[in-house]
Amino acid sequence: MIDRASRDQLSRNLRRLISGMISNDQFEESLSQTNDDAAIKAFTDMA
Repeated sequence: MIDRASRDQLSRNLRRLISGMISNDQFEESLSQTNDDAAIKAFTDMA
């Protein structure tokens, strides 16, 4: 299942991380552990 809102949030937070607006700890806290989107699960498993 594709969760567009979660993907948008992940994309936004990744851009904020890359630009230095948030720390890596803040980025990891923003990741949703209860998401059913396979792409987000794969991404969070790597983080």
